[in-house]
This record gives sequence, structure tokens and C-alpha cells, in this order.
Amino acid sequence: MKTKPKAKALPNQFGLSQDDEKESSGIYRLPFSFKSLKILTFHWLFKSIPYFFQNTGAYQNWLTSRNQPDSSDFDIKLKNLTQDQNKEFFSKLAFQTNGDPQVTIVIPITAEIEYTLTCLQSIKKCNDITPYEIIVIGAFSDENIAESLMQIEGIKLINSMKKANFSNICNQATLHAKGKYLLFLHNNTQVKDGFVDALFNTFQKRPDAGLIGSKLLFLDGHLKEAGGIIGHNVTLFQYGCDDNPELPEYCYLRNVDYCSTDCFMITKELFEKIGGFDTQFIPNGYECIDLAFSVKEAGYAVLYQPFSVVVLLQSFISCMQVNKNLEPLRSGTRKKLFNKWKKLKKEYNSEDTNWLQKDRFAQRRALVLDVNTPRPDRDSGSIDTLQYIKMLQALNFKVVFCPHDMNHDSHYTESLQKLGVECLYQPYIESLQHHLQEYGNYYDLVLLQRAHQTAENISDVKLMCNKAKLVFNTVDLHYLREQRQAEIEQSSLLSAQAEETKSLEIGLMKKCHATIVINEVEHFLLKEEVPDIHLYTIPYIREVLSSVPSYRERQDIVFLGGFLFEPNVDAVLYFLENTWPLIHKNLPEVRFLIIGSNMPEKIKKLASIPGVDPLGFVENLTPILNRCRLSIAPLRFGAGIKGKIGTSLTHGVPCIATPVAAEGMGVQHKVNIMVGDDPQSFANSLIEAYQNEKLWNSLSENGLELFEKKYSFSSGLERFSKLVNDIM
Repeated sequence: MKTKPKAKALPNQFGLSQDDEKESSGIYRLPFSFKSLKILTFHWLFKSIPYFFQNTGAYQNWLTSRNQPDSSDFDIKLKNLTQDQNKEFFSKLAFQTNGDPQVTIVIPITAEIEYTLTCLQSIKKCNDITPYEIIVIGAFSDENIAESLMQIEGIKLINSMKKANFSNICNQATLHAKGKYLLFLHNNTQVKDGFVDALFNTFQKRPDAGLIGSKLLFLDGHLKEAGGIIGHNVTLFQYGCDDNPELPEYCYLRNVDYCSTDCFMITKELFEKIGGFDTQFIPNGYECIDLAFSVKEAGYAVLYQPFSVVVLLQSFISCMQVNKNLEPLRSGTRKKLFNKWKKLKKEYNSEDTNWLQKDRFAQRRALVLDVNTPRPDRDSGSIDTLQYIKMLQALNFKVVFCPHDMNHDSHYTESLQKLGVECLYQPYIESLQHHLQEYGNYYDLVLLQRAHQTAENISDVKLMCNKAKLVFNTVDLHYLREQRQAEIEQSSLLSAQAEETKSLEIGLMKKCHATIVINEVEHFLLKEEVPDIHLYTIPYIREVLSSVPSYRERQDIVFLGGFLFEPNVDAVLYFLENTWPLIHKNLPEVRFLIIGSNMPEKIKKLASIPGVDPLGFVENLTPILNRCRLSIAPLRFGAGIKGKIGTSLTHGVPCIATPVAAEGMGVQHKVNIMVGDDPQSFANSLIEAYQNEKLWNSLSENGLELFEKKYSFSSGLERFSKLVNDIM
């Protein structure tokens, strides 16, 4: 694989990059307690004898971190405001009240009012769409603080009357909450846009979620926590502390041991059911572990959501000092925790590497390789890759995905990360080989997809993933597609290329523990060629729409297909030259829509043909398919199962296809599809289905039924589960 130069790592607060730390100390991302000792030593040296270090980059970075603003340095300086300025400031901070909030944001005041106002101001700037209310609660012994907060419209201000700690205040606040979900937020924080939505949406997509924590950053941009790990002897390890928050290992949804109380969301019902915070574990940091274990005991998951981002208004050094001051109090609390949760000693007393501990609950680990990150709105193969990832997760695999191009593909990559997939990409991961050198031995299964990309990676995978079972997903038989193209074009060059591809694909099958083909036709062909390989037929998976528009609500016909795939280019050109004139003569009012990514100029120019609309890439196909009466698949060569037919039939749109397009799908002419093997028969089939409402209704209903039975997720999972069980 081609590699790019590695980006310069984000330095820590003493000017040492991750690579510098590794080279100078031989230790990489040390446990929290040891790392804090190292950093506090630097802190003491720089403070005590600065003249020895003042010309070094490390000292200058330390000095910058020491100069991070405290509460008096933020935007808000109430003491300096005139009465009119004070009134103007609080009027701008007003929140819109919501009679039926989904979320109650609870902000306990445990620090200066400037912190609280800064926190509220950051919430005000966010564009979250989830309806919420805000409760600010604390012991307001200073009447000026209470009067100031009372000026803010749209928040509930609750005076706890007597000074109390964080946990007691939070427990009290829930009595006043209207929201179904509680979001606890320390007041010495600033939130980033989307912090509520990311947590709330995760609850909607993960019914097993019980408590979800945010990604926490320090003021200087370094990571404070990407979920918590309970280490040896119940050491609290804030995973990723002082590291670069953009590293892939900190950027995906995952199960965690616990989450910090700085920002997390939990359902109100569950919080009340488990009795809220157990106050015997305060004030020294173990209340979050106890809460997490109570959630898990109730049958729910504790998750870390990196797309909810919160910044703590403190530096790494001040955080270390707080932990140092609390340490004498923790030994007694640790004993209480052991007594209440005896399984801590057994299940969480691990000395595994951090990479293993961060996904402690994964039963098995799988690596998925493909040519690029799935773009399910652009090509059928991407939908298939996405479904295999979901099936691996359903079989309790922790999934890592690596695209051949090693690119972070914007929202497509983020979509995988939101599913709980760890994605590898440059510049943070230099290459697949570098990743495998460090972590290859941890994988139980590697899914390799497409012949040519598999050929480039299989040697490294076999060498460095020595305990993993290898599964080769052909996607389709490339050599069969090339053979058919060679016959159509009568090309000896293509025929020779097909033989080379055949040798390559069969060679890869022999090197893997199992091979996936997409239909029985390909299974039969291969079994005749190489009877000793382990073959599994797993058709693609498609979701069926629950309701579709009727025949009379539709008009026009459509072709779907990405144009990087040569059979699609050939199909459209051949159809328009040989078949479209026959159709247009009989159905002059009908328009032909051509939809697909990477449309070449020679297809775009077809707009000059009467009735033809080359639309190119369309992000959401459903509105188009809901208005079109028929789709076409006029392929002259190809292999596998055609995604365009599946997309059409699952939307209730009957398809007119050639025999090669319909191959291996279990479809029948005039039952759930129409077939034409030459321009005239293709045109006749299309015209008949377009004009005959009774036939159209039968085709539509039967197509939906076929995909519900044969191509559902449960059907695919059953087949894939058998493969996994057979080889592992």
C-alpha cells in the first residue's frame, strides 16, 4: 500500500510529541498515575530552576499552559459591568422555554459564578435541536450570585439552601426535572455545538444504552478523557489523558468501564431506579464508577460518545494537582467500592494493554479491509460492506475498518465511528502494515474484500495476524465479469486478462479459511474448478420499505448505477442506441432518468436525446424511486448480484432486466421481475409492465416479498454466522 508522510504529532504540555516520548523513555501512553508523576516532576523543575530551561521548546510550552485563563480571564467579568451592561448581558443569555423538554440539563454550581455563566453562554451558542430545559442548582449563600442568575430567563434556579457536594446536588435536582433524559454538566465547562444531540441521538439508536459520556478536553486542546478505564487495583485511568483528541482510537462510540461526571446523559427513569449517586463514594472520584456499575447491573451499557465534546476550564497541571490532593482519601473509598462490587477484583483487575482494555467487553476482534470507506448512497458495494460490519457487530466482534486509500472520508467515516467502528486513516495511522505490526496479533478474524486489494494485503495479514481466520469476500467473481465482457467485445486482450484474474482469485481463495460468493451460480462454477476450497453463498442484504406509492402515483423509468463500473456505462449506451427508440415511439410521454455517481461526459451528453435526463449523483434515491414506475438493468456483462435490482425491488419498483443482470437472484419473469434478452423483447417487457396496472401491482408486491424472505438482515446473519462458527 502507498503511504503518506506521517503528520507531526500534537505535543503534550512539555513540548514532547508522542514519538519523542516513546523514543526518550521507551514508554508510550503510560498509565495515568505514572504519567502524572512524570509531568509533575517537569512542573517542579521548570518552576524551581527556570533559567536552566528557558530557551527550550518544552519550557515555552509549559509556560503557555501555565498561562491558561482562569475564571477571571473569561469573557464574563460581572464586577466590571455597569448596571445597563449587566442588564444587556443577561438579556442576551436568555433561553427559550420548552413545555415538553426531552432533556434536562443539570448544572450544579461548585465553582465561581463566572464559570457558570461561561458554561451557559456556550450552551446558548450551540445549535442543538433536541428540546431541553436547564436547571442550575447550588447553595447560594451570596445573594448577589442568586440575583445575577435570576436575571437569566428560561432557566430553573434552585437554591439547595445548605452547602452540599456534587452528588447530593445532582440527586436533589432530578426531583425538579421534566425531561426524560438527564444531562449532568459541571459548571466549569464550555460545550461544543451538537453536544446534546450526539448524546440524545445515541439513546435513540442504541436501546441498550444506559449512560453515555462525552469526549472531554483541556483548555489547551489536549484530551482529558475518552471514557474511563479501571486498571490494576482499581486505578482510575482517564483513557487518552493529555493526548491528541483526533487520534482514531478516541473517535468512535464504544463501551467503557465508566464515564467522568463532567458531562454525561442518563435516562431519568434509570437514574431514579438505581437510586442516583451513592453519596458514600464522594468526594474523591469513585461515585462515577459506582454509578456506572449500577447502570450495568440494571442491564444497560455505559458508552463513550466522541461526537459530544466538552472543554474543561482548567489545565492539565491543575487537574493533576486535584487528583494528587484527593489520593489520600481514595484508599478508604476503594475498600468500600470493593465491598459493594466484589467483581471489581476479578473482572477489572487486568494488566492488559490499553488497546485491549479500551474495548474490554469485546468478545472477539475483527479487521475489515476494503478499497475505500463505504458510501452507501453512492454504490451498492458500499451497502454490502456496511452490512458485513453490522453482522460482525451482531456476532459480538469489535470491528476495526481500514480503507485501502487510508483516507478519512468526512461524514462517511464518521458514520462508521458513530456505529462503534474504529477507523484507521492517515496521518494518524501511517499504513495498514504499521497498524498490524503493533496490533495484528489481537485480531480473531480478518475480512478481506475484492481481489486486487486483497492480493496487496494478504501477505502482511497472514504474517502479522497469525491467530486470525481469513475470510475472502469476492463481492463478485471479477474473472467471470471480464470473460463476459471479452465475449461481447470479442477481445483477446480482455480474455487473457480474465484468465489472469481467475488465477489470482482462485489463488486467494486457497490462502483463506473461507470464501464468500454472492450467488449460487458463482458457487457452482467455483466448485467445479476448485472443489477443495471452503465456499459460502451469502447474498447481499437489503431493507424493504414498509409502504410504497401506488401505480397511478408514478411515471417515468430510471437507471441506477455508479459509472466507475464499466458494465453500467456499456449498459446505458447500448440501451439508448438500440432499445430506447422502440420505447420512446410507443411511450412518448415517458422520460428516462439516468442516476449514478462519477458520470462521464459521454453519458452527460445524452441529454440531447429526446426524453433523456442524465441526473448524475443523487444523495437520496427514495424520492426518485417513489415517483418512477419502472427501473431498468440492461447489462450485457457482469457477475454477482446486481444492487440496482435490489434497490428497485425493495422500493416496490418493478425492474426490467437482461438475463445476465437477473442471474442468481431467484427472480422469475412476470412474477417478480420482467426479463428481455434483446432490444425488442426488452422494450416489449417494459411497455407491458408500464401500461398494465394489474401486472405492475403483482410485480411490485412479489418483489417486496422476495426480498423480505431471501435478502433480509436476519437471513444474511444466519448464513454469515454459520461461516464464522465453522472456521473458528
